Amino acid sequence: MSNTSNPETKPTWQKPAYIIGGVIIIALLILGVLAALGAFSDKEPTPAPPIAAPSQPGAPHISIIEPVNGAVLNIAHPVQVKGEGQALIEGNVVVQAIDADGNVLAQEATTLKGDNVGAGGKGAWSVELKVQDVAPGSKGEIVAFSTDSKSGDPVAETSVAVTFGQPIESGISIQQPTQGAVLDITRPVEVKGEGQGLFEGNVIVQAISHSGALLADAVTTLQGKDVGAGGKGDWSVALDLQQVVPGTPGQIVAFSTDPANGARVAEASVAVIFGEAVSGPSTLEGPLWSLTLLNGSQPLDDAPIYIQFEDGKLNGSAGCNTYTGDYQSDDKNLAVRSVVATRKACNEPAGVMEQEQTYLPLLKEANSYSTANGMLTIFDASGAPALTFSPAVAGELNYKERIALPDTVQVVVTLEDVSQADALGQVIGQVIMAAPAGPPIPFIVPYNLNDVDPAHTYGVRAQITDADGSLLFTSASTYHVITQGNPSYVEIELSHP
Repeated sequence: MSNTSNPETKPTWQKPAYIIGGVIIIALLILGVLAALGAFSDKEPTPAPPIAAPSQPGAPHISIIEPVNGAVLNIAHPVQVKGEGQALIEGNVVVQAIDADGNVLAQEATTLKGDNVGAGGKGAWSVELKVQDVAPGSKGEIVAFSTDSKSGDPVAETSVAVTFGQPIESGISIQQPTQGAVLDITRPVEVKGEGQGLFEGNVIVQAISHSGALLADAVTTLQGKDVGAGGKGDWSVALDLQQVVPGTPGQIVAFSTDPANGARVAEASVAVIFGEAVSGPSTLEGPLWSLTLLNGSQPLDDAPIYIQFEDGKLNGSAGCNTYTGDYQSDDKNLAVRSVVATRKACNEPAGVMEQEQTYLPLLKEANSYSTANGMLTIFDASGAPALTFSPAVAGELNYKERIALPDTVQVVVTLEDVSQADALGQVIGQVIMAAPAGPPIPFIVPYNLNDVDPAHTYGVRAQITDADGSLLFTSASTYHVITQGNPSYVEIELSHP
């Protein structure tokens, strides 16, 4: 009997084909399991979730609930600010109102209120801020924060942008004295008024003469509950004017300035007479009158305005155009009629035509006048001083050489008493001008009527010098004026010395 195995008689699991197929199936099953577990993925395996730790108090936090971002605050009253916070040291909260430049306008401290505040839980807080000394309409912010008690560093902070109040237009008024009042200057003169929207409520009050001289001034502030928020308030000062010549015309001016650039943000004025008029030598007719105050303001220096009255006829210059007219007067009343002006247009100085258009209508509305203290004041129908003049000599300087003068020249016109020949006369008026645009060169030399003796002779002379004092032009002779039948307007011819 042979020992050779018969393949036909082996069990099925021992056959090679079945063995190989089983191995492959097992391998595929293993690969499938590994793929399902992500063994062949490029991604990091997702870690198993950690075991939950015991809960901890929340991080420090603070919020503002009121006002909301962009709010416009009513700063006429305390501003209410509310919010919430958590995990703040001792629950402390500091609240500030800050302007756009970082200045703190108001600050209050408070603490959180709530059941769990001591354990770091949430709580609510609120304060009232009195926001003052800020221009209504200014931008800024409300800031709330809490600090570390050891280092002082903020541990939580928040802010909202706000506008501090509605914009208020700056304004000021004078209630006392009234327009055209004659002031009793034997005692301090009380000046009262109102204002609003003024920086820190500041008000400056001045008494100014007809020639622009400062006679007295004082500084005060608005008084009232809403002043700090830009609201209305009252002001008052007392001005000492006892040294002023009685009857001097002028004005009371009240104004407030911008602290950033010094510009006047609000201004008011009233024309007044400082004291009872004192009789003087002046009369309406005769002198040439030079305008020194136009409706309470000083006229342009480079556009002289003057007028002269004689036998029912008047004539003068309005700064650009000359004019003529008729008038009727007695010791007090004055009526001006039929004023006719030339129609020239002037471009220089700036504002000359606007000034002329203000002057001529005021002249036509003349109702009464005063010549006390050597000054002429013309009043309108309401009794307010509209035009104020001082006596003067006027004229033009000419020279034959049509050349422009250098910017460094100086023009000097002198009015003096020339009654005594070969003697230096007493100077009663003089004007010094910088380089003019002429020729011709217009001039006005004011003087005091009390310095004029009708029996004396007066004259005008002129000269032009360079920066080093060198004489460029001079008048060859003295031109007689004012008295002895001489005019108050002269044309002076200049020549080389």
